[in-house]
Amino acid sequence: QSSKTNNCVECGVQFGEYHCNVCNLWMSNDEKPYHCHDCGFCRVGGAENFQHCHDCGMCIDKSLYSNHNCKSGKYKSNCPVCQEFLFSSRSASHEMPCGHAIHWECFRQLAAHDSRCPVCKKTAE
Repeated sequence: QSSKTNNCVECGVQFGEYHCNVCNLWMSNDEKPYHCHDCGFCRVGGAENFQHCHDCGMCIDKSLYSNHNCKSGKYKSNCPVCQEFLFSSRSASHEMPCGHAIHWECFRQLAAHDSRCPVCKKTAE
């Protein structure tokens, strides 16, 4: 295997449908991977569906981009529920009305018990 090719140099087997020379990443195209040069690594969901916000420092869904609550460094923090770093997470993030960010699945589970932001305690409805 050579890190500069998507195929085994010995037998020619393809490692993955998607190959990123920058990240040295091989994976299937099922999750629509793409490399964001501004984020500095590969993301999933399809480049055609996301736009990088230079203020937030994150790729934002294009359908939400024009109305997103831009806050510098918002995604350079841990999810307040599971503590995973939001910026490099492969899980979808959710923007609370107060501007804080949380994983969508963590928000969904939290909302079943409490409708407040886990950071500032403002109502999330």
